[in-house]
Amino acid sequence: MDTVLTSTLHQQYVLLDRLDVRLRYCMRAPECTTDNFQRQYGPYAREWDAWVQQACAIGVTITDTIEDLATEADYLYYVMEHLLEGQTKTDQETIDALSLSAYAKLRSFQVIMDIIEADITTLQDTKSRIQYAEMIDSLE
Repeated sequence: MDTVLTSTLHQQYVLLDRLDVRLRYCMRAPECTTDNFQRQYGPYAREWDAWVQQACAIGVTITDTIEDLATEADYLYYVMEHLLEGQTKTDQETIDALSLSAYAKLRSFQVIMDIIEADITTLQDTKSRIQYAEMIDSLE
């Protein structure tokens, strides 16, 4: 099997695992407000609502990315399992082109992952700021 394709497929699976963890974080985000009366109806309810909406929007982006990446990984796995058997010298050029394409797609998914990471960091910072404001208000 082509080592570039194997490496790319492995990296795609690693990226899928990372995305799955981020998705679980975003899907659990609303739980921190639904069980808390103060967060639902208190002075910062609007901020908490916006925070939950932002978490859900990031979750949708992650879900879409997971679907696209999983489709790409399945295709790459299929190619590796079926088309790389009994390859000829002419097939090597096709495999090289496929390797470059798969690597480029992986890089684009990694850029999307970096954007998602930045969005989640912003989400966590926003949560910390709201909690800090609530804590200061409770001291008054």
